[in-house]
Amino acid sequence: MGNIANFLNALTFACGPFLRSLYLQLVLGYSPLKTGLSLIPMDILILVLNPFSGRLADRYGGRVLTSLGLAFDGAALLWFSTLGERSSYSTVLISLLLFGFGLALFAPANTSSIMGSVPADKRGVASGIKSTISQTAGVLSVPFL
Repeated sequence: MGNIANFLNALTFACGPFLRSLYLQLVLGYSPLKTGLSLIPMDILILVLNPFSGRLADRYGGRVLTSLGLAFDGAALLWFSTLGERSSYSTVLISLLLFGFGLALFAPANTSSIMGSVPADKRGVASGIKSTISQTAGVLSVPFL
C-alpha cells in the first residue's frame, strides 16, 4: 500500500513546484532568479520538518501522518487554484507552505511504512523500487498537468 500511495502522491503533486514556478514567471512576471528564490521557503520547511515527521511516524505509525500530508497538499493546490494575476507573493507563500508542510508529513511517514514492511536485508531493493516509482510518477505528473 505504501508504494501505491507513493505513486499516487507523486503523480498528483510532483507538478506542484513546476506549476508554481510557471505561475510566478508567466503570470506574476518574476525573473527566473526571483522565482527560484521565492520557492525556497517551501524547501526550508521540508528540510526542518522531515526529521520530526520521521520520528513521529516511527513512534506512532504512518497512517495519520500520510493522510494529513495528502490533505495539506490537496489544500495547497486548492488555495493555489484561487490565485490570479493580481495575487501577492504572500498568498503564493501560503500555498507553498501548505505544500511543504504536506510533503514534510507525507514523505517520511510513507518511507517509514514501506521500509518497516520489508526485511532489513531487502531494504536497499525496497528503497530502489520506491525511488523508481516516485520518479516515474513525477515524470508523468507534468504531462498530466
